[in-house]
Amino acid sequence: MTEVYGIFSKELNTVNRELTRKVQQMPAHIPEHAGQAQWAVALRRRIESPMEVLQKAHFMRETSDRDEVHLAHGQLLQALDERVRRIFSTWSQSLDQLSLNRLEQPLMTRCRDQPRMLDVNFDKNLLKMFNEIQYWERLQFEIPHCVSEVYQRREDLRSLRESVLLVVRDYNRIISVLSAEELGLFRERIRFLDKKIQPGLSKLLWSSRGASSFFINDCRLQASKGMNYTTASAVDAPESPSSRWTSTVAQAFSRKIYV
Repeated sequence: MTEVYGIFSKELNTVNRELTRKVQQMPAHIPEHAGQAQWAVALRRRIESPMEVLQKAHFMRETSDRDEVHLAHGQLLQALDERVRRIFSTWSQSLDQLSLNRLEQPLMTRCRDQPRMLDVNFDKNLLKMFNEIQYWERLQFEIPHCVSEVYQRREDLRSLRESVLLVVRDYNRIISVLSAEELGLFRERIRFLDKKIQPGLSKLLWSSRGASSFFINDCRLQASKGMNYTTASAVDAPESPSSRWTSTVAQAFSRKIYV
């Protein structure tokens, strides 16, 4: 019996050493704070199951070893619970009280390193916060009121991000396949497309409701027309050296777009 308690005592010491480690390496997809808390909860479960078995072993006599193991087990549980509460408190205090304001920015932006290209302009800190909240909910913690409103919109925002990403992809696909000469050739069409996407770079915000759907559908329609425009114009053009050159460029453009 002493040997059984000795084995469990070693397990408690191992878990205690794990708990005192200052740095825990979390996988990239695991949130920083809730991931640490989940790790502590896993340690708690690791020592709970063996203790439940020992408590049900009524045939084992009460000894000083048994009392020491029970005491160490209880103290370690308290330390683990305190670690989780402290992590949650630290995370809660770090939250932006004005998280809704992070939605007050345009849907899209120009890429810094490639000004001709577009990028989705969604605050990545909100994505990290959503991930944290999902994990804290699994641990049955109450979400702070200051972020609950924006969190309730997470599915709508996810759908909107995916739609905006389609617009960005369509636009960038057109720009990326055109050389400098081809951009000059189709500058009027590109200028028209730029005019269509301009509201997404200025007026339409992530907090906007309703208008974004019409904007996205219209932009995707115009981008699709832009992909087909050059081929159609080449077919209608009169036969001349310049029109033959236009046809050649149009075919190259079409080939780049659809291959």
